[in-house]
Amino acid sequence: MDLFSAASIRGMIAMAPEPRGVAVIGKRDEPIEWKPPKDAAFYEGFSLHCKVRIDAEDREGLERVCRYILRPPFAADSFTLRQDGRVEFRLKRPRRDGTTHLILTPFELIEKLAALIPPPKQHQLHYHGCLAPNASLREQVVPGATEEGSDCKPRCKRLTWAALLKRSFGIDVMQCPECGGRMRVIATISQDQPEVIKAILEAMGLSSEAPPLAPARDPPEPDPTCGERSRTAFPWDSAA
Repeated sequence: MDLFSAASIRGMIAMAPEPRGVAVIGKRDEPIEWKPPKDAAFYEGFSLHCKVRIDAEDREGLERVCRYILRPPFAADSFTLRQDGRVEFRLKRPRRDGTTHLILTPFELIEKLAALIPPPKQHQLHYHGCLAPNASLREQVVPGATEEGSDCKPRCKRLTWAALLKRSFGIDVMQCPECGGRMRVIATISQDQPEVIKAILEAMGLSSEAPPLAPARDPPEPDPTCGERSRTAFPWDSAA
């Protein structure tokens, strides 16, 4: 998979007998003059576009960005099967060198599609520079703990078990079914405290003894006429 990814970035075919690039249509010897768009940076093959900004309360804008991120990598109508058996892929817009189409064999197409499959159990979003997890400048650009006198409340990293039950099943286990008041956890009793469990159950008027298990019994006797009824239930059996 690393070989496929490296070859895709360089525009090469990884499984070719000899190293070669992907066959293209429309490529020029000299690339056309190109100027980077405003609010964009390009460095060592990476690009950063800073024009699109979403406010904290702009839910529609956030939805548009999420839809853009979740879009498929290509459209099905971009592929055309050529007469020689190769696949022609039409780019969404021409490249800077004039390339408009890529020509791949079916095997080469599978190689390029395999490079798009994310590895299992691996994060697909990585931060670099001052946004990296262990960057020394991260605290200065990422909102941290609530400052004194601020109206913002710190966000809880993990929900309680009661909140998870209410969110998932709509059951509020912290509400008393009799009086409707709020309950609170006063103690946690584990199974290695049988004396405490017995005392609490008896104080509530409940039995502290486990219910007896029913003795095992033999399976029921088979009905000898069951097979006959099932055979005569079909019309083709009676006709025969």
